[in-house]
Amino acid sequence: TYAAQRFVFNVTESAANIEKLAVTWDGTSSHDDASADQGATTYIWKSGTGYQTLSGAITSGISDYVVDGNVTVLVKQNASQSTIGVPPDETTYGSCLATDYVKLVVTHHHRNSGYTL
Repeated sequence: TYAAQRFVFNVTESAANIEKLAVTWDGTSSHDDASADQGATTYIWKSGTGYQTLSGAITSGISDYVVDGNVTVLVKQNASQSTIGVPPDETTYGSCLATDYVKLVVTHHHRNSGYTL
């Protein structure tokens, strides 16, 4: 009963050539109960272990995050929907999430570059 949105990015670059994955989510998270956590958490799918909290960019073990050519990101509101009281006098507090945009930046090796940085 948590508001959540899942985003699947198709990555055509071989994971072996990727140096960094960076996700940006821009949106709003709220809960009808003012005392509830109003924030959201961003997660990334890691093969073999499931969703992991995403903080910063992924720079190692890239092939664990590019699964079948996809990178999967989940954004979840931190507080679940809740209902207090008993019918007919119950109140439901909603868990809300809205996305303005989400992006994945893939930084990869340039194998054919003649330049040294």
